[in-house]
Amino acid sequence: MISIVIPCFNEEQVIAKTFSRLQTIFQSSKETAEVIFVNDGSSDRTSEILWSFPQSSQLRVVPVEFSRNFGHSAAVLAGLHAAQGDSVAIIDADLQDPPELLLPMLEKLQSGYDIVYGKRVQRKAETLFKRATAWLFYRLLRFLTDVDIPADAGDFRIMTREVADVLKREINEQDPFLRGLVAWVGFRQFPFEYSRDPRADGETKYTFRKMVRFAMTGVLGFSNTPLYFGVYLSFISFAVAILSIFYFIYLKFNAFTVPGWVSIMIVVAFYGAFQFLFFGITGAYIARINKQVTNRPLFVIRKSKP
Repeated sequence: MISIVIPCFNEEQVIAKTFSRLQTIFQSSKETAEVIFVNDGSSDRTSEILWSFPQSSQLRVVPVEFSRNFGHSAAVLAGLHAAQGDSVAIIDADLQDPPELLLPMLEKLQSGYDIVYGKRVQRKAETLFKRATAWLFYRLLRFLTDVDIPADAGDFRIMTREVADVLKREINEQDPFLRGLVAWVGFRQFPFEYSRDPRADGETKYTFRKMVRFAMTGVLGFSNTPLYFGVYLSFISFAVAILSIFYFIYLKFNAFTVPGWVSIMIVVAFYGAFQFLFFGITGAYIARINKQVTNRPLFVIRKSKP
C-alpha cells in the first residue's frame, strides 16, 4: 500500500478534482492507497469536502484536521506520522504536480531507490520573476551549505517506509526545511524529471512574504556561513589596515596632513578589524549552539546486520 500525504489550506475549489484524479488512477491499478488529507486550519469548505469523500478498497481516505494553521511543513510531518503504507508520497493539492506520475515514480522506487523526487524541467504558467527567484534560491542554497540539496525540486516525492520512519523519528525542529532534511538524511535518491502544470483552480497560497520566509528557513536551517562572515571580514579588515598604515605613513611624509590624523586612522582601521573578528568568533559559537539545538543525529544507518 502507498500512503499519499496531501497538505490542504483553503483548497475548496480544487480538492474534489484532486481526489477524482486519484480515484481514476487507482481504480485501474493493482496498487492500493491511503490518501491522508491534512487540513491545515482552512477557513473555507475544505474540511466539509474532505469528510464527504467516499471510501473504497482501492482508495482509503484519512482526513487529519489541525486546530489552526500551522504551516505546510507541519502538515507534511503530520501526514508522515499518520502514514501506514509501505511507501509514502508527498504531493500538493493544487494539481501542479500531476498525481498520474505517482505510479511511475513508485515503479522507479521499487527498482532499488529509497527516494524518488520530482525535478521540475518546465514550470508552466509561472511568472519570469518566480522562475528567476527559484533558480537563484536553489543555486545560492547549494553554494552556502554542504548538504547536496537538489535544485529545481519541491516537496513532490515518494519514499520508502524506512526513510519516512527516519524523518518521523529524527525531525524535532520547530521550523523544519523539509526539502533540505530529505536531502540531509541521504539514502539512494533519484531525480524524476517532469513538467509542472498550472494550478487546476483557485489561487496560490504562497505569497511573496511566505516565499521570503521559506527561503530564510532554508538558508538558516542548513547553512552557518552567514555567521562566519565576521571572521572573513576581519581578515580583509586586517589586510586593509596593514596596507593603510603604509599609505598613511606615506601621506605623513609626502603630503600635507592634519596633525594626529594618521595615528587616528591607524587606530580606527585596527579597531574595526578587531570588531569584525569579535563578531566572527561570536558567530562561530552561535553556529555550534545552532547545531546542538537542532538535535539532528550524528549519523543515519540505512541498514545493518545484528
